[in-house]
Amino acid sequence: MDPPNPRIRGHQSRAVSGSANIPGNLTINDIPDEILLYIIRWVPIYHKSDLSIVSYGQLSLRNLALCSRRFHQLVEPILYERFYHNCHAPCNGIVMFLTRILARPDLAKRVKAIHTTVTYGKLPSRGPFEMTCVNNDNWARIKSKVAEACHLRTHRDDWVEGIGLGFWQPIVALIITLTPNLEVLDFDHWNDEYVVPGPTTFGQLSLWWTIGQARMLQVDRQTKNPLGLWKLNSVQLGRSGGGWRFNIDRLLAFVTLPSLETARAKYVNSRSITCDTRWHDSDLRFANVKELSLTCTDVSPSAFAEYLGRFPNLNTLCYAIGDVSAAFEGLLPIQSVGSVLESISHLKPYLQDLTLLDLGCFDTYKHYTSWNLTWSLASFPALRRLDTTWLVLTGVKRESNAVNVFKNMLDIVDVIPSSLEWLRVRDFHKLYKVHDVHTIPVYEQILLLLAQKHRFPALKQLDLGWERYRYNDRPWAREPFKFPGFTEEQALDVLAKCEEVSVEMVMMAVYEAMAWTASTGWCHRRPM
Repeated sequence: MDPPNPRIRGHQSRAVSGSANIPGNLTINDIPDEILLYIIRWVPIYHKSDLSIVSYGQLSLRNLALCSRRFHQLVEPILYERFYHNCHAPCNGIVMFLTRILARPDLAKRVKAIHTTVTYGKLPSRGPFEMTCVNNDNWARIKSKVAEACHLRTHRDDWVEGIGLGFWQPIVALIITLTPNLEVLDFDHWNDEYVVPGPTTFGQLSLWWTIGQARMLQVDRQTKNPLGLWKLNSVQLGRSGGGWRFNIDRLLAFVTLPSLETARAKYVNSRSITCDTRWHDSDLRFANVKELSLTCTDVSPSAFAEYLGRFPNLNTLCYAIGDVSAAFEGLLPIQSVGSVLESISHLKPYLQDLTLLDLGCFDTYKHYTSWNLTWSLASFPALRRLDTTWLVLTGVKRESNAVNVFKNMLDIVDVIPSSLEWLRVRDFHKLYKVHDVHTIPVYEQILLLLAQKHRFPALKQLDLGWERYRYNDRPWAREPFKFPGFTEEQALDVLAKCEEVSVEMVMMAVYEAMAWTASTGWCHRRPM
C-alpha cells in the first residue's frame, strides 16, 4: 500500500511539482490543459431526466469552474458558449447575463447559442425583470450599445426605456446585438394571443427591428458590420406545451435571413399563412433553408402546400400534428399523407431526412378509421432516414367494423425507398387503443421487411421503440424488456432475423430501477 502523499491538497490551482511522477497519485490537476478542454466540451448541459427543471447555465461546468482558478480560466469561455434560461431559472438570470457580456466583450464573442423563455409582464408599466441590479456603469454601457445599433434618437430612447422597465423583447434584442458569433436562437413559450397592454412602442418591436436590420446587412453583404448576425443558422420558435397558438409570421422574419439553414416552429396555425399577403408572393423563396420542422395544430393541406413551395432546397423535413405532452380537443390528424407528398414533390432530388408524425393523444379506434392513405416514398431516391408512426407508414382504409380496420394495410416494403438507411417506427403502444394487438400484422410486416432486405441494401438500423437494461458492472442486456406490438417470442425472433441480415436493432438502454412494466404484457420485465 502506498504511503499518503502529504503534498496533495484540495483546490490547488496547479498540481504540486513532482506529484505526477508518484505511481498511483495522478489526479485531474496533472492532466494537460488541451486534454481537459476536450473533456470539458463533452460535459452535457443537463441530464435528460432533468429537462423540465433545469435552471440556466450548465451546472456541472459551473461547479467545475469553482474548483480552482485554473479550472475557472478553462471553463469560463466554454460556459458562455451556450446560455440557457427557462421558467425554472432565477428570474433575473437573463439580466445578469446581459450585464456580464456588457462588461466582458470577450465573453460576448464566445456566445454561440441562446435558449430563453419568452416572459411577459403583468402590468402595462412594468416588465417581468427587476433592473435594480444594473449599476450606473452598466447603464452607461447599455445606452452606448443601443446608440451603436440604432441611430434614430426616438427609437433609442424607447429601446432604453423598455430595458429599464424590464421587458423581455428589448433586453433580448440588445443581447443579440452584443453576440456577433451567435449561431442558435431558441425562443420558447411564445404566445401570440398575449397582447402587451398600452400603446405599442419601439422597445416592444426592437427584437424584430434587430432581425430586420441583420437581414438587410446580409443582403447588402456588409460583412464588416457585426450586427449582421452572419453566423446565425438555426432558429426555433413556439410554445412547448399548452393550448396557445403560434403565428408563423414570427418564423418568416427569420427564414428571410440568408444565413439561416434550420427553422423550427411549434404549434403553428394556418391563419397567418392564408391571410398574410406575403405568403402569396410568387417570388418569395427561402433557398438557404435546408432543414424545416413544423408542429402544427390546424394547418390545412392547401396552406401547407403553399408554404412548403417556398423552400426549394430542403434536405430535412419534419411535419407533426400536436404534441405528446398535450391532448388537444379537435386536433386534425394528417388527413392525407398523399397531399403532403405532393407538396414536397419538388424536393425529391434533395430530401434525405423525413419525419411524418401524428402526435395527438387518441383513445379510440374511430380516430384511426378516418385515415385514407395510399402513398409511397419509393420515388424519393435520396431519402436516407424516415421517422414516422405505424399507422402513417402502412395506411388504413375506412371500415365500419373495427376488427377489419387493418385488413387493407399497405405492405411496408412497398412504402419505403430502396435508399433508406435508418427507419424509426413509433407508437406501437397506441395500437392497443384500437384493437387487440394480435389482429394487427406488425410482426409479419417487420419479418417481411427483413426477409426482403436485398431490396434495401443501404438499410443499417431499425428503431421500433424497444428498450433494454443497462448495467454499471457488466455488459448491457442484448435482449429487450420492452417491445410494444410484439410478444416476447416474436421480439426474440425479430432480433435473430436482424442479426442474419446485418441490421442493427436500435434499443434505448435504461437502468432497471427506471424501467416501467405495463400489465398488458407488451412491456415485459426480464429477471436480473
